[in-house]
Amino acid sequence: MGILYEATSFNVWAIWLFVLFALMAFNEPGRTTKWGGLVLFLIVPAALTIFVWPTTAALTMNMVRAPGLTG
Repeated sequence: MGILYEATSFNVWAIWLFVLFALMAFNEPGRTTKWGGLVLFLIVPAALTIFVWPTTAALTMNMVRAPGLTG
């Protein structure tokens, strides 16, 4: 049917919990120290924008086509 109606496996729940706990763990140094905040809110996003976003955006843009466009 769709992703919303499928039974969720243990692996998916484990990944969700890992991401949740990782976000909580990274929040603490970003919230409590000045350098942790600078790294997590300025340097990490800049690095992800430069190195990760061009590769993932290129894949997405090639897969999605607007209706009515040919070529």
